[in-house]
Amino acid sequence: MFKKYAKKAGMILTTPVFNSYFTIITNTNKSFIKDKEQLYGKKLYVTKELCYNILHNIFPSLNLTLEKDLNKIKAGLDKDYYGLITINEEADYIIDRFGYGKYKISGFLLKENPLKFYMAVRGDLPVLASIIQKSLNDMTSNKLEEIKNSWHLSRYHEKINYTLLFNIVFIFLVILTVIFVYQAKLKNFNKELEKKVDEKTKELKELNESLEAKVYEKVQELTKKDKLLARQSRQAIMGEMIQMIAHQWRQPLNTITLQLSDLKLKKMLGEEVSDEELEKIIDKINDTILYLSDTINDFQNFFDPNKKIREISLCQVFDKTLNFIQPRLKSNKIDIRIIEKDIIVNVYENELIQVMLNILNNAIDAFEECDNKNRYIVLEADVDDENVHIYITDNACGIKDDIIEHIFEPYFSTKGKNGTGLGLYMSQMIMQKQFNGDIKVESSKEGTTFIITFPKV
Repeated sequence: MFKKYAKKAGMILTTPVFNSYFTIITNTNKSFIKDKEQLYGKKLYVTKELCYNILHNIFPSLNLTLEKDLNKIKAGLDKDYYGLITINEEADYIIDRFGYGKYKISGFLLKENPLKFYMAVRGDLPVLASIIQKSLNDMTSNKLEEIKNSWHLSRYHEKINYTLLFNIVFIFLVILTVIFVYQAKLKNFNKELEKKVDEKTKELKELNESLEAKVYEKVQELTKKDKLLARQSRQAIMGEMIQMIAHQWRQPLNTITLQLSDLKLKKMLGEEVSDEELEKIIDKINDTILYLSDTINDFQNFFDPNKKIREISLCQVFDKTLNFIQPRLKSNKIDIRIIEKDIIVNVYENELIQVMLNILNNAIDAFEECDNKNRYIVLEADVDDENVHIYITDNACGIKDDIIEHIFEPYFSTKGKNGTGLGLYMSQMIMQKQFNGDIKVESSKEGTTFIITFPKV
């Protein structure tokens, strides 16, 4: 093909100087071309008319554009052109012009069947053509290859820039020096930091020890306070118990006094008393004394210090509680209603009775300030899968909204000098600490319900 173009131009060709092929140049983001079919449909530049004609004849399906201005080619590659096809020996020069790092060699054409390249001399200079051919004949193939490679890779043989190298080394040494200085400062800083950490750790340890001592002291103080409150509560309930004993003993003692006075009066009047009547009076007095003795036993058991968990029916607990408070209920004309359910529990019996007595006594006191003639208190128990619930409900006109949130606080009382303010507080403490339970309250203008809850087992 070269011969054909040379003949048309009237040129004299030498023997082939070297073989070459076509190289494809693209942006770095394009894939490597393994087969020419990958180029079909893509827009491609060609810089030389001769190369354009050769490629067009060999690969007529390629979409080729002849463009000699490299600036236009570069702009096209950054837009819609896929790549540039040129001879291999020109590829390095073009990439160098375009800028390394943005463009690359992405494939080859005719590398397996390379093209032969000649030197051409004008037809009117046959002597020059003869001299050139003679020079080529004297050169070995290695020499020709060396000449070609020296041109092909000329951009790699630039002179070393020692000034630039010195600057790079100098900057590197400066960076190393800065790193060493920084590491030395960092080491000193770490030592100072460790020292401060040790000091702070020591201070924190001392503070913790001081806090532990203060916490222990506070716990001891709170424990003493709880014991004092418990003792005061016990004394308060004992005072209430004494009042209950007085209530329960007054009527039986009056009965005994009346019976003895009747006997004495009959004797003073000279009336005879039959043995049967005397025995009947003595039996009544004896029954009354036994009742008083049973009452003493109930109160004595209530204050037994050796408390133990025992299995008991809630019905029994209700009965014992009402035995203590029955005189107050009668004197205040309060009807007690029990909705019984056979529930067996394992509890501290006396503590549970104490809690119920505190709530019942408060309910009785509440009736004194409530104008309600149909007075009643309802005792009811229920049980679910986990807990036992005791409901104590009265119709004593309820608890005021500004009071209800304070009723479980220590020393809070609405009874003035007659109240200690410890009953409900200690009841809550007993249920929470000894029963793992709780006391809740619900109130309205009609009345109040206290709900005692504790685990079933």
